[in-house]
Amino acid sequence: MITPMDDISSMGDENYVNILMNDIFKSNKYENENEIQNGKQNGKQNGKQNEIQNGKQNEIQNEIQDGKQNGKQNEIQNEIQNGKQNEKPNDNQNQKHHNENLTNNAKLNMNVHMNNTQSTKDEISNKRNIKRRPK
Repeated sequence: MITPMDDISSMGDENYVNILMNDIFKSNKYENENEIQNGKQNGKQNGKQNEIQNGKQNEIQNEIQDGKQNGKQNEIQNEIQNGKQNEKPNDNQNQKHHNENLTNNAKLNMNVHMNNTQSTKDEISNKRNIKRRPK
C-alpha cells in the first residue's frame, strides 16, 4: 500500500510545491465561494429582515395614521353631534317663542277685529239714532 508520504517522497520538490499550491488555491477558492454564498444568504436574510422590519414599521405608522384620522373624524363627529344637541334646545326655545308670538298676534288680531266690530256696531247705532230723530 502506498501512503501519501510515500507518494510525496517519490516526487520532486517542484512537483510537491505545485501540488501544495494547487491544493491551497482550491481550498482558498472553496472558502471564497463559501464566503460569497454565505454573504448572499446573509444578504438575503438581512434583506428579508429589513423588509419585515420596514413592513412592521409601515404597519405601525399606518395604524398610527389611521388612529389619528379616526380620532380626528371622531372629534369632528362629536363636535357635529354636540353642535346638534346644543342647537336642539335653541330650536325648541325658538319654536316656543314663535308659538308665543303667533298666539300674541292672534290675540292682537282678535282685539283689533273686536274693536272694528264694536266700531261698526256703534256706527250703525249712531246712524239709527240719527234717522230716528225728528226733523
